Amino acid sequence: MTTQSAVNTWTGWTSGTVVRLPEVPEGATLAEAKGESRKVYEIDGRPGWLAKLYRQPLTAPEEDRLEALIALPSGMPETDVALLDRQTAWPVARIVDAGRTVGVVMARAPGKFFATIRKRFSGDSSGPEPLPLDWLIATNESIAKRGLRAPDAATRTRAGWELLRIGALFERHHVVYADWSYSNAFWDQDTGEVFVIDMDTCGIHRREWIESPGGEDPLFQDNSRPLTAYSDRYKVALLAVRCLTGHRDDPHAAYGRLDPSVRESGFGTELHRMLTATDPTDRPGLGELLTAFEVCHVPQRRRAADGSNVTGEVRVRGRASRGGGRVDEPREDAPGVEEPRGGERDDGGGAASAPPGAANVTGWVPLRGRARRSSGTPPAAGARPQEPIGDQPRETAPPRPDPRARPRPAPAPPPDWPPVSVTRPRAPARRWRLRRVAAPVAAGLVAAYLIAHHLLGWV
Repeated sequence: MTTQSAVNTWTGWTSGTVVRLPEVPEGATLAEAKGESRKVYEIDGRPGWLAKLYRQPLTAPEEDRLEALIALPSGMPETDVALLDRQTAWPVARIVDAGRTVGVVMARAPGKFFATIRKRFSGDSSGPEPLPLDWLIATNESIAKRGLRAPDAATRTRAGWELLRIGALFERHHVVYADWSYSNAFWDQDTGEVFVIDMDTCGIHRREWIESPGGEDPLFQDNSRPLTAYSDRYKVALLAVRCLTGHRDDPHAAYGRLDPSVRESGFGTELHRMLTATDPTDRPGLGELLTAFEVCHVPQRRRAADGSNVTGEVRVRGRASRGGGRVDEPREDAPGVEEPRGGERDDGGGAASAPPGAANVTGWVPLRGRARRSSGTPPAAGARPQEPIGDQPRETAPPRPDPRARPRPAPAPPPDWPPVSVTRPRAPARRWRLRRVAAPVAAGLVAAYLIAHHLLGWV
């Protein structure tokens, strides 16, 4: 068995999403009767690709789930596809035989995730074999004894970051991996990069409960309910803190081994919240945890958050106390003195006269350490950082008012309204109102009397 160079683990497969069993001939066998598979082997004539045959053909619902999982990246943004193309063994095709799904095609981990490991008792070295996180979540001394390069802080930080990035990608697309274990993710001892395998069993939105030795979720302890993204949040955070510290037992003890500055950071706060929540819905999203991690560990992003990356100075010249004047753009290499520009000297070589009322406002204003104005919009959940992470883009300065424009006159005050009495006005005299009503009534009575007298002969 030989290690393979890197391939695009999803876009690199071009033979369709359904293949017949004879189309994936057996090459070297990698595993037999392990987990839910009866055999995993290299596909002969297709370097870098593996066939995994199941113990039993999939049921119809399982086929639908696997088919949806295979097609899922087709609707992802390019940045997400690029990440899963490099760092996951995403399933690419169902293997069918007699009309039933009997296996799946997936990429083999690139060679950088393999290493030669010295055996514990004999001292002999093995051939290149996968390097699971099992060998990173240990003390540097025990790692070195097995012939591996002891990871430095940068390698451990990279591994934790990669796990959070992959976990956040899964959460964005409602993928529940669930099987976050020491053996289902490999790492590169040179860089700390991570590669996740066994993707074909993932669920969409939920997955049936499975056992996670060493990574049990205290809020999902048995199979009484399916696993969801809330459980994945805990398991990814648990793996990340163990990669950072090399401590594999009690999660709270691993958290306690973080540097005090990390524990006191926003990342430390969110991580502690993740590990101690008593309600799954109280666990922060992996996108939130990833953003906090980057602010804590990446200098450029930390400076962007606290404003310490704002450098340079602003030239203030001729700014009047009531507006107008001019403010130059920030300069990165702000010298102490700038030569006057053309038109700023008079005929005698002296300084040009400033606008009235503005000559006392001159010089440079330092900007270092001033926090940037927040846009009010939080960073997108689970946004994938650029590689390499560079300085953040500079904010666009707001447009400056034209000093030649005439100031607008102040708006005229509204007209004064008539004063309003605080006492209630008196009603019209009641006598006058009775007089106006009584006259028509009396006339009506007289007319009625005369008519009755004429018709009935009243005296």
